[in-house]
Amino acid sequence: MKKGKFTALFFVICLCAVQIFCLFKPQVEFSENENRNLQTFPELSLKTVFGGQFMKQFDSFTADQFLFRDHWVSLATRELLAIGKRDNQKTYFGKDGYLFAIDTIDNSQFSKNKELLREFLQKIKQEHPDIRSTVMVVPTSSAILTEKLPYGAPVPDEIPLIEEIGVSVDGLATFCNPVPELQAHTGEEIYYRTDHHWTSLGAYYAYTAWAKTQGIVPHDLQDYEIRTVSDSFLGTTYSKANLSSISPDSIQTFTLFHAPKPSMQVNTGKEIKYFDSLYDESYLSKKDQYSYFLSSNNPLVSIETGVKNGKTLLVLKDSFANAFLPFLTEEYERILVVDPRYQRSGILDMLQKESITDILVLYNIVNFSNDTNLISLVR
Repeated sequence: MKKGKFTALFFVICLCAVQIFCLFKPQVEFSENENRNLQTFPELSLKTVFGGQFMKQFDSFTADQFLFRDHWVSLATRELLAIGKRDNQKTYFGKDGYLFAIDTIDNSQFSKNKELLREFLQKIKQEHPDIRSTVMVVPTSSAILTEKLPYGAPVPDEIPLIEEIGVSVDGLATFCNPVPELQAHTGEEIYYRTDHHWTSLGAYYAYTAWAKTQGIVPHDLQDYEIRTVSDSFLGTTYSKANLSSISPDSIQTFTLFHAPKPSMQVNTGKEIKYFDSLYDESYLSKKDQYSYFLSSNNPLVSIETGVKNGKTLLVLKDSFANAFLPFLTEEYERILVVDPRYQRSGILDMLQKESITDILVLYNIVNFSNDTNLISLVR
């Protein structure tokens, strides 16, 4: 009995010692593995204590700053796998090393965003009838790679929602549904195993679907120089699983032979950066390697393609567009890329100011359904 009490007391003392150590050790402000800011020690004041903010933030602080945190998370994941669990409430552990984000759809926000998109397109058609608008809504890997999901794993029914958007924009925009093209290539690496995005190959197949809706003959794969720029990519779903036994992904670029070389100007909201390609090499040495495409998500990216045809494309998008846009550079002279999550107003004003000839709205269905920033389309 005394031995049991001593063991319990020893455990409590060790736990308290670790917590005290965490208070005084250097705080980590950003997790490269999870690609997010970590909670630092919260402000201690009468207002925050009696308002409840201090304890709420302190709980997050102790979880985020816990000693050897990543190792404990990895251990917890291994224990779940050992007892036959196929998820950790954030990620499904699929077949062949695929990790699937456990996504939810906000049906109310989906309806609001569908109406906002329709309102935006109506404004375009009424005020700028010469502008050609196209909408592409992309499924996540769980809707396409269904055979790699754990048996019976509940996932949102994405494809009917994509088709519903297509019906909503009918008569206002050309709708591109990449689902059939992606479904035809499920035996290929069209989505990353450790990340929620599609690969450059997946983006290529979506480009072929887009080209057909534009009356363009898409390029064949052999028209591209395909180059592997990284063999060490561990993306967002890996960060949620933190399972060290998972092999990293490769990142590839597709470059048309004998095509003009595009360049881009990136407005981060704080500074202007210039690149002589559509890629930011600095991200290949960081955790967030997908941000190599278009230098991550920014309010505005201006692409000069080297093509002289007088056409300017405005892209309203989420991060799925970043790997997709390199396939469009031969079709436009300029491409302006706006992320409504960071560019909150002025989108309609750009149409005349920038002599826009074409518009592409490109989102994955989960982001489209949950994003609260699409109101900026009509501001």
